[in-house]
Amino acid sequence: MKRLEQLGWQAASVSAMLARTLVAEKMVKRTRAGKTFLPEMVTFILLDVVDGVFARKAGSDGKLRRSADAIPDRISVARVGWAGSQEHPPAKVPFVALFAREVVVAAVNTGHYLRTNEIVRGGRLAQG
Repeated sequence: MKRLEQLGWQAASVSAMLARTLVAEKMVKRTRAGKTFLPEMVTFILLDVVDGVFARKAGSDGKLRRSADAIPDRISVARVGWAGSQEHPPAKVPFVALFAREVVVAAVNTGHYLRTNEIVRGGRLAQG
C-alpha cells in the first residue's frame, strides 16, 4: 500500500507541474486580450508550491525532479513575457528583458548542472 500511495503523490506532483503550463497559456491568452491575469498568476504560484509538497510526500524530491520542475516555470515566464512584449509596445523593453533573463538563467543553470551535476535553486545549491 505504501508504494501505491507514493505513486499517487508522484502523479499528483507531475499533474500540478503540467497544470502550471496550462495556466501559463491562459495568462498568455488573457495578455493578448488585454485582460489581467492576476488570478492565474496566483494559481500558478500555488500549483508550484503544491507540486513540491506532493513530491516530498512521495519521497521523490530529488535533483531530477527539481530540474524537471524548473522547465515549466522557465517556459511559462518566457511565454507570458513574450506575449506581453507583442501586445503592449510601451512595455516591450521590460518584457523582452524578462524573456531574455529566463533564457540566460536556464542556459547558465543547465551548463552548471552538466559540468558539476549540482542543481542551483535561488542562487544556492539545492539539497537532495
